[in-house]
Amino acid sequence: MTNRRRLQKVVVHREKALDDSVQKLTAARAEQQRAEEERERARQEMERAAAERQKIAEGVMAVDDWRTANEWLQSRQATHAVRGREVEHADAQVEQTREGLLAARVALRSVELLDEKLGREERAVAERKTQRLEDEIANGLRLAKAARAAGKRGES
Repeated sequence: MTNRRRLQKVVVHREKALDDSVQKLTAARAEQQRAEEERERARQEMERAAAERQKIAEGVMAVDDWRTANEWLQSRQATHAVRGREVEHADAQVEQTREGLLAARVALRSVELLDEKLGREERAVAERKTQRLEDEIANGLRLAKAARAAGKRGES
């Protein structure tokens, strides 16, 4: 197997790796979007819990009602904090996947450039061989012509 064929196989492999990286980035972005939506829902629930607790605080209430409303608000705050961490994790995952995609692009491009260089070198070698063959043919014709001319002079 020639070096060029090996490189072409590597190019195919790198293209597949690039496609995989694109799919991973798409999935990471979808996860990031989902996490942001979940965080927004948690923020809205937290605001509703705070408003409900405030409403209860403004009226006459039982201690159990206050405790329940307070616990619910704390629960919503904790959920919002968890969702915030999930968004941060999703953001980091997107960034890491994006870096992987860039690395895959660079790897593919480097192999493509090497393949192009090897192709140019192979063409140059073929052109030199062709030129050498043409030169040998031309030299042979020149020698044959000189030999005929010398033969005619010798006959005269």
